[in-house]
Amino acid sequence: MNEISPEVFETFRHLADNDGIAATLERLAETLRESGDYHQLFEALKMRTRFQLGLPILYDQRPLELDAEKQNQLEEGLLKACKDVGTLLVESGKLREGWIYLQPIGDQELNHQLIEAFPVTDDNLDEVIDVSLMQLAAPKIGYALILEKYGTCNAITSFDSSVHSLDANHKRDLAKLLTDHLYGELKRNLIAFLSDQGIDADPEATFQETFLANKKLMRESGPMTDATHLSSTMRIGRFLDDRPSLTRLAEMAEYGCQLAEPFHFPSDPPFEKTYRDHLTFYRALCSEDSESPHVQHAIQFFDQKSRSSAGEEHNPVCDEVFVDLLHRLGMHSKAIEVSLERLTKRAELTGIASPVYQIAHETEHYQMLESHYQTQKDLLGFTVSLLMQKQK
Repeated sequence: MNEISPEVFETFRHLADNDGIAATLERLAETLRESGDYHQLFEALKMRTRFQLGLPILYDQRPLELDAEKQNQLEEGLLKACKDVGTLLVESGKLREGWIYLQPIGDQELNHQLIEAFPVTDDNLDEVIDVSLMQLAAPKIGYALILEKYGTCNAITSFDSSVHSLDANHKRDLAKLLTDHLYGELKRNLIAFLSDQGIDADPEATFQETFLANKKLMRESGPMTDATHLSSTMRIGRFLDDRPSLTRLAEMAEYGCQLAEPFHFPSDPPFEKTYRDHLTFYRALCSEDSESPHVQHAIQFFDQKSRSSAGEEHNPVCDEVFVDLLHRLGMHSKAIEVSLERLTKRAELTGIASPVYQIAHETEHYQMLESHYQTQKDLLGFTVSLLMQKQK
């Protein structure tokens, strides 16, 4: 804050003596805002909120000693002060200080707007990534910066380290960024490789179209991208559910199948053969016909993986992947049936498959649940099945 002249102190003394507390607090907030002293502004806004509620400006009682209405009003006023000061700090270039005030609000849209407009430099890059991704202020922005500035390897590591803190929408946002990034890299590298061979590729063609048109030549080349990155993207891509992304993942899986054996890295069940097994998974999800050979093959394949892994360490994951596949293919009754048979008795699940109550959406589905829980003498499950129908 700039040095304050003696006249300013006299002005505030006059305000307090003649215009009262409300006017003095209002002028204090205006002065601190204009001078850029935002931390003291927060204190002034808190005092103004307390005074407006008929409380002492340095009110020190616990909120529980207030009635419910005043508790709510006090909380709303303090959150507004947090929002105002946090916004001012970020807009003045002090992201981390601003985040301290914005964090209690939980306004993801505001966070995204502020960080999107925040000027990123070499000096503050790590700070922006930390606040946006690691502290979940605006994960998509932070992850895009990692991809752009630090590359695919760091992006994959960052995804794996932060995924457990992210909600489903953010997981999809980050997985899509990675998928699009690697797909674009593959396509650019393939076109460059063909150009070196004197072949002009159509830049408007998909990666798969270009790859298949030059399949024989491709067998003689190495990977068009780091194979470990491609393998990891197969796994991370399973969070995605939009058709364009699934189509890209299927194309990349098909390309991976053509790579020489040293570039095939094993994955955890039920995707031991990383490219082949993911190709089966993604092809099914891309299909518009539930009776298509790709869908039928995937159902048989992952059902067998689930059954054959019974009693093994990875069995819960295999079961959940199969239920998730059925659910995403729109086979809700079958997904519920398998879930009740193979998942409901497990104490812990990974979250790959949705709970049966989220899969159910028709009367027959709830009747399946009612029958199951009644047979199991589970009154809670039975009652929930009844009541869920009432809320539909």
